[in-house]
Amino acid sequence: MKTLAIQELIKQLRGATPKDLIEQFGEGELRELHESLASIEHDKIDELCSQQVASFTAGPLYWATTVTMTENPKYLQQGLPFKAHFPKKNYFPVLFEAFFKSKRLFVPKSRETLTSWSSCIYATHQSQWHKAEVVVQTANEEKAKRLVEYCRILYANQPDWMRQRYPLKSDAALSDPAPKN
Repeated sequence: MKTLAIQELIKQLRGATPKDLIEQFGEGELRELHESLASIEHDKIDELCSQQVASFTAGPLYWATTVTMTENPKYLQQGLPFKAHFPKKNYFPVLFEAFFKSKRLFVPKSRETLTSWSSCIYATHQSQWHKAEVVVQTANEEKAKRLVEYCRILYANQPDWMRQRYPLKSDAALSDPAPKN
């Protein structure tokens, strides 16, 4: 519900040209107004992302499908963009519901169902908003490194304001360990 002050401001701004705004507000006031409105929008998005629900309208699937982006190294062969939001597949809410309900969940691997990306979305979401530790087990060390890279990609492709709200304590966990001798 809009407050009376916001309704009055919208009425005042509706139909205003940039020249009208410059005449009505000083440069500092326009900047402050812009920052205030952006902050309100960011709070709303952050609140939606933080929810622990299996839905495309809130929670980790909302975050993955509307806020952050994945990267596709095979984008040229597939005729797709390199960076894109996570797709909205009808089975994702069921999978994420299982993530939320299960203390330990074993998910069969399939190249076509994006289960690796899904588990990384869940792990990154839980770590970022709920300071949780999530273990994702893989077949070998190379695959484990790839999943850590997926998490890094999800974090890095968020808007700047979101990374500033949730700064990494260290980038060390997202980089390769020293080579073995």
